[in-house]
Amino acid sequence: MEDAEENDFLCTRKCNGRLILKETEPIPAGDLAEDLIDQLPFPAAYPWHMSLNTDLDPVKRVNNMIFTAYQAMRITGLLLLSDYLESDKSCLKLGKPLNKMRMPHWADWKTLTDTLAKFITGGMKPKYPPPDDPVFRKLAEDWRAMGKAWAKE
Repeated sequence: MEDAEENDFLCTRKCNGRLILKETEPIPAGDLAEDLIDQLPFPAAYPWHMSLNTDLDPVKRVNNMIFTAYQAMRITGLLLLSDYLESDKSCLKLGKPLNKMRMPHWADWKTLTDTLAKFITGGMKPKYPPPDDPVFRKLAEDWRAMGKAWAKE
C-alpha cells in the first residue's frame, strides 16, 4: 500500500469525498489558518494555533482542534444569548437549555446555541416571534446553515 503523500490524488473532504487529480500544491495549512486565527477571539484562536504546532504530538494537536470547535460553539452561544437577553421577546423553549447552563456539557452548549439560533432567525414560528433587530442575526443564520450542511453529509 502506498503512502497518501506519494499518490497522484487529493481527497476533497475527509469522509465520502471524491478524489481529484493533484494539479498544484495545496496552500500550506499554517498560512491560511494563521490569517483566520488572527481574526478570532482568543478562546478559539489559541487552541487552534496550538493544534498547528508540529512540535506537539498528534493526539494533543487533535485535542486542541476539538477544543477549538467547542470554544467557537460557546462563543457563538454567548453572543446569541446576549441578543436574546437584550431583546423584548421571550421564548419558553429556551427555559430548559438555559437551566442546563449551571453545569454545561458539550451537548448543553449545542442545544442552547441551536435553540437561540432558531429563535433569533424566526424558526420558532408564530408562537415565539423573533427579536425585532438582533445584532447577531447573521451569526444565527450562519449557525443554522452550518448545521443543515452537516446534517446532509
